[in-house]
Amino acid sequence: MVLYQTPGIVAYLFLAMAIALLIFFSYVSVTMIISLQRQREMRRRKKSRNTKNVSRYMEERFRQDMGRDR
Repeated sequence: MVLYQTPGIVAYLFLAMAIALLIFFSYVSVTMIISLQRQREMRRRKKSRNTKNVSRYMEERFRQDMGRDR
């Protein structure tokens, strides 16, 4: 074929492929960072929600152990 005999077109194809890979990996990296931030936020919210229940439970257990029920 005539396309593969010219070295200029091969260089342009290589350059286009490199740019496509750069765009692809940039997209994957940004998507990964966003999903990790969401997971961290969900874990933080879940932990803060459970902290109140745990502290309330510990307070009730302390009052029971001290003999002072509400």
